[in-house]
Amino acid sequence: FDSSLLDGPVTVTVNLQVEDSDGRTANASTTLFAANAAPVVDSIDCPETLDEAEVGTFTAVVSDPEVADTLSVQWAYGDGVLGDGETIAVAFADNGTVDIRMTVQDDDGGIAEAGCPEPTAVLNVPPTIVADPPTEVDALSEYRFRPGVDDPGTFDVHTWSIEGPEAATADPATGTVEWVPTIDDVGENLMTLRVNDGDDNDIYEWTVNVQWPDSDGDGYRFDEDCDDADPTAYPGATELCDAVDSDCDGSIAD
Repeated sequence: FDSSLLDGPVTVTVNLQVEDSDGRTANASTTLFAANAAPVVDSIDCPETLDEAEVGTFTAVVSDPEVADTLSVQWAYGDGVLGDGETIAVAFADNGTVDIRMTVQDDDGGIAEAGCPEPTAVLNVPPTIVADPPTEVDALSEYRFRPGVDDPGTFDVHTWSIEGPEAATADPATGTVEWVPTIDDVGENLMTLRVNDGDDNDIYEWTVNVQWPDSDGDGYRFDEDCDDADPTAYPGATELCDAVDSDCDGSIAD
């Protein structure tokens, strides 16, 4: 008989009848215990590499010698369950090496296990700086902005640094740039902001034009105002009889 038709564990009675050429018969019977046959992992297919946050497909082909059995498949990584079914789609949030295993179980408790042929290498994706920094500032005024960062590695810790004018700083944890340019910084200043995710870097460069200040707010900057601390003194102002060169013509006479 075909034992694959049995759904073990089960005990069955087997009857035997013998008949000779004269038609005489004899019968005998016995019992047979058919143990459960465990399922089989026929093949398992796993990605060799994935990028951080890239969805990968893991597939297993399973079978069971007992045609009546129903099977359930579960995938795991470490102590965590990744999903159920012969095929799962999963992404990993950090780079490294992952060793994925799967278990198939039949409805009678039979179990078979298998792992991917090789661990899957999850590759780091470099961070990307997201920034729209101001490109102008007055000398002696505060320059400040905070950049953002895109990184599919959600567990990555980012470290920031900056190259540029000596007094410019970047907060190592947030990337916030702070700077108070001096008169000596008037003109174009190249800034280079860098972020590192523990494996790779991204760099963002921009130029900041430092302008002469207008400290007294009279509309004339330091380089053209004869007294940038006096809002009543500027080129074209009305000259008063007050011993002050109000119109910046080099004379206190009207």
